[in-house]
Amino acid sequence: ELGITTVKFFPANVYGGLKALKALSGPFPQVKFIPTGGVDRSNIDEFLAFDKIAAIGGSFFVKEALEKMEAEK
Repeated sequence: ELGITTVKFFPANVYGGLKALKALSGPFPQVKFIPTGGVDRSNIDEFLAFDKIAAIGGSFFVKEALEKMEAEK
């Protein structure tokens, strides 16, 4: 009704993760989700396999770079 097609879902792990997104996609079939918070290397493939995922976010993408920058200070 409002034309919303993409929603950030944070914190994904607190609100039920992929199971919750699958449930939400029933009444909102037009919406793609961007889960963050709780997405990591152990579950990224599961999230990306779901066709209602537009993108994902997580600090694990840049963790090593951030640690290196901190160590170089």
